[in-house]
Amino acid sequence: MKKRLKTLVFSAVSLIASSSLATEIKSLDLKSWSAIDSAAVGPLAVIGEPASGCLAGAQALPKESKDYILVRPSRMAYFGTPSLISYIEALAKKVRASQDASLIIEDLSRPRGGPYAAGHGSHQTGLDVDLSFTLSKKPMTIEEREKFVSPSFVSNRKVLKPEWTDAQTKLISLAADHPDVDRIFVAPGIKKFFCEK
Repeated sequence: MKKRLKTLVFSAVSLIASSSLATEIKSLDLKSWSAIDSAAVGPLAVIGEPASGCLAGAQALPKESKDYILVRPSRMAYFGTPSLISYIEALAKKVRASQDASLIIEDLSRPRGGPYAAGHGSHQTGLDVDLSFTLSKKPMTIEEREKFVSPSFVSNRKVLKPEWTDAQTKLISLAADHPDVDRIFVAPGIKKFFCEK
């Protein structure tokens, strides 16, 4: 988590939370959720909370774009609300225009949200995305995309490494400059950098 930019985007969608539904969601095991490979058909419904919920009517982020690179597509964690997908595509265009580089997209939600085995506590409702601080100046092969590991830009979560450049500062500024962005999670050292800026 410390090496990625995690953006939570909340939009005007149908939010449903009931204790019986939450109990039903929690009763499904990880294997059951992992077996789902298609979005639920029907209107958009964000059910529950980012760390305990699911998603109906999800939209897939296109796997190919000239403005971004989707890494680890085999995880099938490239689904979200239409507003999240639009946000990612617009942000990638801004990054391309300002830095002549591709935004690297890590995880969104699985086709119907819910938990999955990638070490995430959230990503269950199609409202958040992990973006790498690294930008790419060249395309990646499918093998490079599957094996991609985002490098860390902080030491001990507190001190920025020399690899931190203006490109990372611009990326966070661009990501935050949208009315639907509720919060961006970063390591304490990155937060300190922006607070002192």
